[in-house]
Amino acid sequence: LASGPRPASDVLVALWSGEELGLLGSEHWARAPTIPLERIAANVNLDMVGRAGNSKLSVLGAGSAKEFSLLLASAGPRARLDLEVSLSGQGVGGSDHQTFLKREIPALHFFTGLHADYHRPSDDYARFGPEGARRVAPLVLDLVDDLASDGNLAFVPPAKEAPGATPGGFKTRFGSIPDYVFEGPGMR
Repeated sequence: LASGPRPASDVLVALWSGEELGLLGSEHWARAPTIPLERIAANVNLDMVGRAGNSKLSVLGAGSAKEFSLLLASAGPRARLDLEVSLSGQGVGGSDHQTFLKREIPALHFFTGLHADYHRPSDDYARFGPEGARRVAPLVLDLVDDLASDGNLAFVPPAKEAPGATPGGFKTRFGSIPDYVFEGPGMR
């Protein structure tokens, strides 16, 4: 971002900690922001994007602004990435984009998907995929540049979930975390 042409608007780059403990870093910042929240056009959350070697990248929350789907439709092919875009306004998952969505600020969550090392000590730097990251970075830079040029995104509230549904569409909870990457029979 610093080495390219100057964006049409300010771009704030933030790194937060404490996400797994309840979005502590992003929530602290949002309660005492360094710039007024009304000046934020959108949040672009890069959380676990280091495994795009298969050229797939999930994009959650794309329904939180109507402009997102059009921007993503052109940005994905330019970056040679197969985007799995969720047009739901919900940014499923407990990542830092949720801090912005609940304040009605459009937000995207980029994610290369669950894997066997997800939230385990085995998810180490040796598993990082530089080839995929070389495609994710320009995609995000193009998107940030497009967002900086547009600037005026209207927040689209998410559709209401069915009564009794749990976040993410699960209807039943039984106190365990399933292995989301398990492809065998049943649930592990």
